[in-house]
Amino acid sequence: MDAQGTELELMRGVAVGDREAAEELARRLGPGLYASARRLLGNEQAAEDVCQEALLGILQSAGRYDGRVSLNAWAFAILRNKAVDALRRAGRERVQAMENPEAHLFTAAGAWRDGVEFTPWDREAELRAVIELCMAGLSDTQREVLTL
Repeated sequence: MDAQGTELELMRGVAVGDREAAEELARRLGPGLYASARRLLGNEQAAEDVCQEALLGILQSAGRYDGRVSLNAWAFAILRNKAVDALRRAGRERVQAMENPEAHLFTAAGAWRDGVEFTPWDREAELRAVIELCMAGLSDTQREVLTL
């Protein structure tokens, strides 16, 4: 079975209340989401809060995951939305660096909006989100080597 099928099965398990599936999901996504939140927010406590909010949102909307994109890209979109919300709540006026060029593709819960047409740009955005998520899990030195 391919990774996409495994991800879809995992999310179906979460959607029906399978505790083990939910724990596995948190194990798979938690470290990468936290690293991304930490990088985006620059604050450990805010990153923990946003990561928890994102994981909760992912668990609550698991039934809407349809496997059209990787689970990491879908989860990162939810995390990014939660991070933007946290920055706004904190009173930051400039969120431009966090603007999401894919926002028109997803609802706040991370589900695909009706009528979305796929284009190569959408696939590039998904790949970019996955790469950002992976890069966030690297040490500063490793990340610097790859970005040089």
